[in-house]
Amino acid sequence: MIPGPDTHPESPGHPSRNSLTLSRVLYALIMDHLRAVYPEEGCGFIAGRDGVARVVYPVENRLHSTVAFEMDPRQQVEALLAIADAGLEVIGIYHSHPQGPAGLSASDLACITYPQAWQLIISLARPEAPKACLFAVETGRVEPVPLNIE
Repeated sequence: MIPGPDTHPESPGHPSRNSLTLSRVLYALIMDHLRAVYPEEGCGFIAGRDGVARVVYPVENRLHSTVAFEMDPRQQVEALLAIADAGLEVIGIYHSHPQGPAGLSASDLACITYPQAWQLIISLARPEAPKACLFAVETGRVEPVPLNIE
């Protein structure tokens, strides 16, 4: 578990459920994790409420692949229990595309197991300029979602 700074939903300008707000600290922690496992795909959970991320949970990619990921089952369960114990929700799943674009691949779409969670894809094809894109997937339809890094 990597906690983020406390964020108060009642603060002015608080985003709706139509966007995801990640603190710069949480985004940096996600990037540190993805760079640490590069050139393999990295993955993990984003937990929070009402479109605001509070904690990220890096999870080992048990495939150790450069083109696919599968969360380690033990770490996945530990993260889900910690999220529930904290009274938070899984609001996002993140993973990297070390050499590919910041979009959902056909295999990504086929493997979505948390349809209520946004999908944050981070392309490291240009490591000096990573690109992050956020998507909602509902009944096979992929919609871009605004990502706010504050």
